[in-house]
Amino acid sequence: MLVTGTRGKSSLVRLITAGFRARNISCFSRITGVIPTELSPRGLRRIIRSRGGHIKELQWWLSQVPQEAEAIVAENSAVAVELQPLAARWLKPNLVVWTNLREDHFEAWGPTKEEARIALFAGVPKEVPVVLGPGLEEDGALLELLKKNHNDVYFTKEKVLNFEDANIALAVRSLNLFGLNVSEDMIDHYLEDDPGRFRILKMNNGVLAFGFSANDLESTVSLFSSLKWDENNTSVLFNNRRDRPGRLKAFEPWLKNKQWRGVYICGAHPLRLIKNTRWVCFKDINDIVSFVNKRGLVFGCGNIAGLPFQELIAYEEVDHNCDKI
Repeated sequence: MLVTGTRGKSSLVRLITAGFRARNISCFSRITGVIPTELSPRGLRRIIRSRGGHIKELQWWLSQVPQEAEAIVAENSAVAVELQPLAARWLKPNLVVWTNLREDHFEAWGPTKEEARIALFAGVPKEVPVVLGPGLEEDGALLELLKKNHNDVYFTKEKVLNFEDANIALAVRSLNLFGLNVSEDMIDHYLEDDPGRFRILKMNNGVLAFGFSANDLESTVSLFSSLKWDENNTSVLFNNRRDRPGRLKAFEPWLKNKQWRGVYICGAHPLRLIKNTRWVCFKDINDIVSFVNKRGLVFGCGNIAGLPFQELIAYEEVDHNCDKI
């Protein structure tokens, strides 16, 4: 099974793997991202990289999956349009699962959703069934591309309120196409093991909304709205990646035009700072804690790479609607 889309691929791989596991099916899965990880009947195994991520890592990983594996789930981790077809060529999936379609990777795809659609579609092999995430059933242009590609298309039927519910519904729909009879309550708790999931962390006198895995603006705005925080009392912390300059440009209007208490950029120093923003440098986790402690409500977004987020897992999680310290 091949997972594609703009956002949420790693979480979806976890959920699908959990479904196979619940039905005692030997499943080997690969999650990409900041911490590439293999999920297997043996447990979690971190994939150690000697350099940055590369699509060829998937080919290597597939070559060492045991012959006795009954199911394989992998993300299409390619960014460049010309590399999108490689994952399907190597994996030969019998199902493609498409999470969502958002504007992202401006430097590789271009600034519009139409260009993102064409890029991701390049990774969908002909005549392979496709399951589309909530909302994509209304994307006429995508449906026409899939029709011409001779893909049978399936949809989730549930009306969902948030991103996590969308992924759970998508995982259940995908698994049950194989007749596995998997329910939401059999898999939803596996999201708790996802280090990049959205959560609110208590840090002394402040709280950090951990939204760094929402790389695109649309998802980020939705996450912030779910908090019901007053923007006048909220500081935004945007983590910048040197190899993703298009994301900061996409976020610029949102960062500039709101009445934030403050806007801070960390990670790689941008070529130019957005007006009324400040750059901050974090040497370790203690610097982040001190920053949040001094500012009360902090909404973290942008990119998950570059932050020592593993060390943040130990911090106390508080209610999503927390608006007072």
